[in-house]
Amino acid sequence: MVLTVLPLIFLAHALLDGPEAGAGRYTGLLFGIFFGLLGSVVIHEVGHALGSRAVGFRTILLAVGPFQLRHTAAGVQFRLNDDWRLLALEVSLPEDDQDLPRRLATAFAAGPLANLLTLVLLLALYWLLDLGQYSREGVLAGDPVLPWYLTTLAFQLGLFSLIGAVVNLVPFVDSGIPSDGARIRTVLRGGPEADRMSASLFLAGAVGGGIRPRDWPAGWTEKAAAIQDGSADEAGACALAYYRALDRGEIDEAEGYLRRAVKAAESIPMLARSLAAEAAFFAAHHRGDLDAARKNLAVVGDSSLDLDTRLRAEAAILAREGRMEEAAERVAQAFEALQDGWSASAGIAVAEREWLSEIVRAPGEAA
Repeated sequence: MVLTVLPLIFLAHALLDGPEAGAGRYTGLLFGIFFGLLGSVVIHEVGHALGSRAVGFRTILLAVGPFQLRHTAAGVQFRLNDDWRLLALEVSLPEDDQDLPRRLATAFAAGPLANLLTLVLLLALYWLLDLGQYSREGVLAGDPVLPWYLTTLAFQLGLFSLIGAVVNLVPFVDSGIPSDGARIRTVLRGGPEADRMSASLFLAGAVGGGIRPRDWPAGWTEKAAAIQDGSADEAGACALAYYRALDRGEIDEAEGYLRRAVKAAESIPMLARSLAAEAAFFAAHHRGDLDAARKNLAVVGDSSLDLDTRLRAEAAILAREGRMEEAAERVAQAFEALQDGWSASAGIAVAEREWLSEIVRAPGEAA
């Protein structure tokens, strides 16, 4: 909320103080920079969402700055963004595998393209409306103040849109996360990495469609987890393969995939915390290793992301300790979290409800 209110204070102060005073000049500039940057990010993420919709994907999360829209089991929800790791994120999933590489490339390119189109539109408005006439000197000579501030905002929006488009189209990997350009290059090149990306996103779409892990096609999980390169893509693919193996009762195979996922996610804090919660549950419920379970749970923290997984892990630990009343409370809380959870995890949630029931039903036994 501070991120929203503070720039408005800057604008009010700038308008009241005026550009003839130093404070008014610089607070107006700060207003333009803040909303120019925020606007370019909004346009980028909305561009991804529109591009994804155009190729038949389903958008399940759109988070920008202090706000987010997400699909949950209860429907579409608007909420304040309480996690800084989701300051700019759009997640869309395919519902089928038809012509998937081309559709993925379109969805990845749509964000930078939206920024470039914004820049073109602003340049056209600049010439058509002669925005160059608005300047600080003109305001000091008696021109209206607001048009100059809005022109400053338009300039900053155009600048950040250009920067955003160029930076995102450059192929690179930052903290394990590939840029749009890197993903486009992977898809267009083809080969095992492109197959992994397509398979992983197809499986993620199956999850969002409510298909439980044990029913996913074996060929797709094998293709997704085929490459061992320590990347974020390997971590995500192995996490999906873990859920399928666990849901089919293949405990040793599930453990192998989980270890690979945890190792590959070491450089990606958000994913590492999520997998640590899953590792804590697995260690407590399936291996009876409370030391490993507590160690993994300590990594998770108190983020609201994957709340149901953290509660499931806590319940499994409490059950192993014989504290069944507390375990039952955590299970009940986890069921509530699942009800409010992402529709993106609907398929996994079906299996997760069974796993939660097992914790209470068989507290002292490994599954």
